[in-house]
Amino acid sequence: MKTIVKHQNKLAYAKFDHFHLRELKLFFKLLSLLEENKNIYTYTAKDIKNFIGMKDQTYEKFEILIRSLQKKNIEIFTNSQDSDVYSIFSILKFKRGEKIIEVKYGEDFLPLILDVDKNYCRYNLKYIENMKSKYSILFYIRSKAEYFKGKFTLTKEDFLKFLGKNYSSNNIDKKIIFPMIEEINSLTDLNLKVSKTYEGQKRGRTKVSGYTFQISKKKITLSEAIKKSVKLAKKNIFISKSKVLNDETVERLLEEFSEKKLVDGLLYAYKEINKDFSTLKYLKTVISRAMEPIEVKKEEKENINKDINTPEEKQQTNYPQYSEKEILIYTLKHENLSLDFFETMKRKNKVMYYNTLKVQLKKMQKSQSE
Repeated sequence: MKTIVKHQNKLAYAKFDHFHLRELKLFFKLLSLLEENKNIYTYTAKDIKNFIGMKDQTYEKFEILIRSLQKKNIEIFTNSQDSDVYSIFSILKFKRGEKIIEVKYGEDFLPLILDVDKNYCRYNLKYIENMKSKYSILFYIRSKAEYFKGKFTLTKEDFLKFLGKNYSSNNIDKKIIFPMIEEINSLTDLNLKVSKTYEGQKRGRTKVSGYTFQISKKKITLSEAIKKSVKLAKKNIFISKSKVLNDETVERLLEEFSEKKLVDGLLYAYKEINKDFSTLKYLKTVISRAMEPIEVKKEEKENINKDINTPEEKQQTNYPQYSEKEILIYTLKHENLSLDFFETMKRKNKVMYYNTLKVQLKKMQKSQSE
């Protein structure tokens, strides 16, 4: 199930003060499942129910939550005085018999989640799944939208408007800011720090007038398997020329793919990409193809083995036939990859495995002829 949320930055500045924690999580979970523009979306309820922490609760309670969210709208301020109000859903309902959710988004709301070619933010749902405070979710998303600036500032008045409640400065610290920063820093890919600005009052006293939030991104330590896969992928001249594969984009890929899937996918991209490209989106599409299940029939496997061990090029030379083990030994020596890596590939995608050996066989023959 998809876990990446993508929407216009505008949505990160919306007022969600009337949303409860589970309603927020349900809302963003539904956004993560969005694909192409459809009239009505349908989703299996079980995984969504589990994500929002209702695994052990009844579907009747889940339906109550669905109905509550269906009535919600959001307000986005266009300036200090004016705002636009959006109806999120025209249809949001739970079908008890089929245990599915039907979703149809409001016509005016749709551009906020579909028109995301620029001025958008993206994040992985795993970072908000275990949050206990809705303010942690809202400030994390706001921080993702403001990340390119490195910081954002709110006056106390704007901060209270964002919260939808009136707090004293001490209560804001205790009930909102400190718990929110602790959750964001411990659960997400960002670190957040806050500093206050003050203004003078009579008799030398000062009062808080605003807050500045400093945003930094945590450095991810890449595993040796990922580093080796990236190094191998860059040996493909088209991937190297594209310059789309770097530490930052690898981190983004790890948000969408598990480490094992990314390792397999980069090997697939190394073997398959044979034309110029310039976007990470294209590379992700190729990597995703490596995840597609392929059933290999017995006769197909025999043909593949035959191709490996008796290729046309070999029949035209005096080189001895190579066994699968010999080709693997050559590959491990020259590609700096582990045997576990190839055993996993063979178990999960035999076609890719044997095609990879065919490529290595040609390299072996070429090295013999030089």
